[in-house]
Amino acid sequence: MLYLIQENIFKERHYDLLLNIMQKFNFEHEIVKYVPFLKTIAKVEDFLQPYETERKDIFCFGGVGMALATSKYGWTPGSLLNENHDYTVYAPKYGFENMLNGDGVVITKKDSIPFEDNYFFARPVFDSKIFTGKVFSRDSWDQYITRTVDTSESRALPDDVEVLVSPTKDIQQEVRFWVVNGKVVTASRYKIGSQALYENYDNESYFVDFAQSMVDKYQPAEAFVIDVCLADNKLKIVEINNINCAGFYDCNMYKLLEAIEAHFNR
Repeated sequence: MLYLIQENIFKERHYDLLLNIMQKFNFEHEIVKYVPFLKTIAKVEDFLQPYETERKDIFCFGGVGMALATSKYGWTPGSLLNENHDYTVYAPKYGFENMLNGDGVVITKKDSIPFEDNYFFARPVFDSKIFTGKVFSRDSWDQYITRTVDTSESRALPDDVEVLVSPTKDIQQEVRFWVVNGKVVTASRYKIGSQALYENYDNESYFVDFAQSMVDKYQPAEAFVIDVCLADNKLKIVEINNINCAGFYDCNMYKLLEAIEAHFNR
């Protein structure tokens, strides 16, 4: 397997972790650029020089743009991003009662917020990263929508993009799980309350068992990321993420790459 890694796409700590593991254990890899306005993958030294290889056994780590662009290269797997990375697809599969925002409503930016509270959570239903899911006030949401009316903005929100909005929740902690071939491979806690805290969580059976039970219900791709939280002392799914684009926090990167190699090199 050849790994293509988009230059400086992840937070510096995560980017360095990935490169260190690649080098330490001799995983074949190359650093590339993604050129948004051309929607192409290019050489690092010159963005006008397309990246070329005869290899087809390629796995990409990068942003959503790169993940989407891989489809035209015929790489396997290239990217695992697909139409299943959408709240409206996976939430019914897992059960709305198991979703943190299972009480939410899907709207577009033309719709009014269907809650009376001043604060609410909002995120795109598809894992597009067009904006980061977070808590908005009504004023900050209105200001964001006003800014995105200008379609010249690179991250403008199109009228038809569906957004999940829901009442705010009191989240105690959040853990990310990496899944390959239907099995939880590694995990990292990334938040306690509002504080970012990166910690390997492979041996925390309470969280791992819940995550695996949800994976047993439904898998949106051969490999993906599932975020789980503890809220009001109950475990819930926060969201599903594309494995090619998700931050690594403090996962066991070697275990993850070994699982990818074992599954996709069959």
